[in-house]
Amino acid sequence: MELRDHLDGPATGVNRGIKMMKDFTQTLNLPDGVFRFLRAVGWPRLRMWIDQQSLLQRLDTEFYPKEIIIRATTNYIPPECQSVMQSNEEEFYKINSVRINLFKEMNRILEATDGHHQTILLGDSDMGKSSFALNYYAYHYMNWRRKKFNLILLPLGIPDVNTHIESVVDKRNTVVFLDGLDEDTGASSDYQFRIHQLMELCNPFRHVFLTCRTHFFFQGAAIIQERGGFIDIRVKIDGNYHEYCFYKLYLSPFSNKQIRTYLKRSIKETERRKMAEEIVERIPQITARPILLAHLNDHLQSDVGVERPYQIYEDIVNRWLDEESLLNKDRESLLLFCENLAINLYLNRKSRGAERISPEDLEPLAIEFGIPLEGWTFSERSLITRDLEGYYRFVHRTILEYLFIRRLVYKEDAVKKVMERKEALTARMLYFLKELFPRPTELVKKPRLVGLYFRYVGSFAEDIQNVLGRLFLKDRALMFDKISKIGDPRLEVSTIEYMHFCYIPAGAFWMGSSENNEESEHRNDKLNYNYWMGRYPITVQQFKEFVNITGYPPQDKSCLEDEPNRPIRHITRYDALHFCHWLTGVWQKRLLLPSGYSVCLPSEAEWEKAARGGMEILVKPIIATVHQINVKMSPMLKKADLFSRRFPWGDTIDPNRANYNRSDIHDTNAVGCFPTGASPYGCEEMSGNVWEWTRSLYRDYPYNPDDGRENLRKPGAHILRGGSYAYPPDFIRCSDRFCDSPAYRLDLLGFRICITKPSSAFSDLDL
Repeated sequence: MELRDHLDGPATGVNRGIKMMKDFTQTLNLPDGVFRFLRAVGWPRLRMWIDQQSLLQRLDTEFYPKEIIIRATTNYIPPECQSVMQSNEEEFYKINSVRINLFKEMNRILEATDGHHQTILLGDSDMGKSSFALNYYAYHYMNWRRKKFNLILLPLGIPDVNTHIESVVDKRNTVVFLDGLDEDTGASSDYQFRIHQLMELCNPFRHVFLTCRTHFFFQGAAIIQERGGFIDIRVKIDGNYHEYCFYKLYLSPFSNKQIRTYLKRSIKETERRKMAEEIVERIPQITARPILLAHLNDHLQSDVGVERPYQIYEDIVNRWLDEESLLNKDRESLLLFCENLAINLYLNRKSRGAERISPEDLEPLAIEFGIPLEGWTFSERSLITRDLEGYYRFVHRTILEYLFIRRLVYKEDAVKKVMERKEALTARMLYFLKELFPRPTELVKKPRLVGLYFRYVGSFAEDIQNVLGRLFLKDRALMFDKISKIGDPRLEVSTIEYMHFCYIPAGAFWMGSSENNEESEHRNDKLNYNYWMGRYPITVQQFKEFVNITGYPPQDKSCLEDEPNRPIRHITRYDALHFCHWLTGVWQKRLLLPSGYSVCLPSEAEWEKAARGGMEILVKPIIATVHQINVKMSPMLKKADLFSRRFPWGDTIDPNRANYNRSDIHDTNAVGCFPTGASPYGCEEMSGNVWEWTRSLYRDYPYNPDDGRENLRKPGAHILRGGSYAYPPDFIRCSDRFCDSPAYRLDLLGFRICITKPSSAFSDLDL
């Protein structure tokens, strides 16, 4: 007779536990000393041991190795759940919502007869979703409810999980727990299909219970709607929609009472327990990460302070490395081995069907770092384990994620590999990056990580100014070159499809200046229409995309040799017109352009207004892609502070706002290096960097669009605007005019485009 057979019934509460221990010793005619011993050990510890033995006997350790079961059940605190989703990593623990015991809520759901037989448990990584599944599984088979139905537990991260689901007998009388939708390789590659596939496979079961990371679940490409205590999921498969309704449960962070209970069980020394409570109070995110809570006792034995959760993961890994180094393993080699293993497992998870690796595949990596695989034994504290089939894996996915990010941060080879494959990072990996760089200004010390940070974590528009403000001008250009080499994360710079346009509202502006006789200052009332100006000049990558698609041969092939995120140069006006004519056709065919509008070079007047601002300017710049533009907008306007500003940012020259001959760069720079040099409408790089072609012929002022200067068929010198990196301040003024032959191609000449109403001559032009 097994002990758990005497624990049939809802074994909850200390008094109940003591009574059950008494009954157990009396049934087996054990001496009173046995009962006194069990009572001294305590009911929670006894129950923990019973759960561990039950799980080890019932579960296939191929799915859940012994180390994972021991960790999941040691000092386990029954969690609570809530109906409100955590908003983000920093704020979720502040949410004040109704919390209920998760075990009791699961009992209610599984006993319900309302026709709903699908439940989803959502929570951040390390909140204990798998631990709950394991402990509820043990609780179920120590409870009278096992007489009503069977329960099986399967991790979705294992290969051939579909086969395991299909092999279950008596499905109508079985509840299936599917743990870790976010670790399912099928869900990672095709979320909608995988949800549909799993629900169809599990349709015969009494009930299906899913666990998943919250961010992964809501980032899937399905239509998800929350209503009351349910979540409706609508997926589209082969043109047909399928709808599934789930009970929704969100794991709650630990309450103060639960924290105190756990620390009392795990840390016996009063003084050390108080220190742990102080750390939790200082870093409240720990309340939602039991793995960190479990390690606090070990961490307090060191003199290392902790300010961020990341540091506790670091300590977990360091302690394991110290233990392994005592077993004749080189500590540094083992760390490198683990980091490379994390990269290998994550990048190859789809091809292998799981985040694990066979001994044959792992052997070359082990040999490279001198790690003997044969005879390697794993303790309960090991970070790596081996399943029954012999495959190696990390005991906790978060350890893999920590080591993965550590490798990215400290080794550039890994950054290139991830960026080249455009690999998506998990939500926990993103949190690790944020914790490593809570302030983007820290990236100044690690410029090679800027591309990684801004692709996955930071907002380029919000953060880049803080970073650039701390760099010398030449270092800015070098930093952006590094970004370019590993892949600029800004789609508006690296693609045509998502390039940015700035909205320019109709209205008068002051054109020209009194500084030069050729710039006779006058009020221009001719731009009585709204238009959109390119935020940046066209980049090398964007022009290269045009060349690759159309086969167009640029008149100077050296124009494609610069870094991809720099402005295109060595461009003739004819090259620029071909680009505009092609893109107009593409976007008109896709109905992306407003009626009567085309993609073209800006007129001289359109360019100057976009750089200088009108008599009235927008309260806030409006920047959009072609998919979002609307020429019939009515945004809020305000009277301009400067009607005829010399530079896009104001009247005072400033080398921190533009690349000209005093900026110490002496070459073109990647677009976006000078965000503080933007015009009132948000257009950047309009002063310096490269001269920009317009569609206007050179004519004297005042400006009159009807005098033939906008006729693209007429020969003559055409206007260039904006100055370049090689020119002094006078040439980068908003009003400065320069002209040259349309066939001229110099390393200073580029262009930007706009979406506007061009003259009729443009559409009839034979290119």
